[in-house]
Amino acid sequence: MLCIAIGWNMIYFVPYTNKKKTATLIGFYGFASVLYTTAYITLTWFINIYIIICVFLISTGSTLIYRELLKKRTTVL
Repeated sequence: MLCIAIGWNMIYFVPYTNKKKTATLIGFYGFASVLYTTAYITLTWFINIYIIICVFLISTGSTLIYRELLKKRTTVL
């Protein structure tokens, strides 16, 4: 499940990165791993259509937010 989620993220995220943003990419995948691990642990305990929809919206929304931030960011701290 986690691999599918990370693959879904890569579809949106990777085309907008370059070699200078490697640190941002690593930071994003660290954050994404925590998010998806928490989400799928929740899904194993409470199988509910509303939770599935919320996880999908949160994952898609967070990816879109990071895409917009990377478009505006020119340097990596």
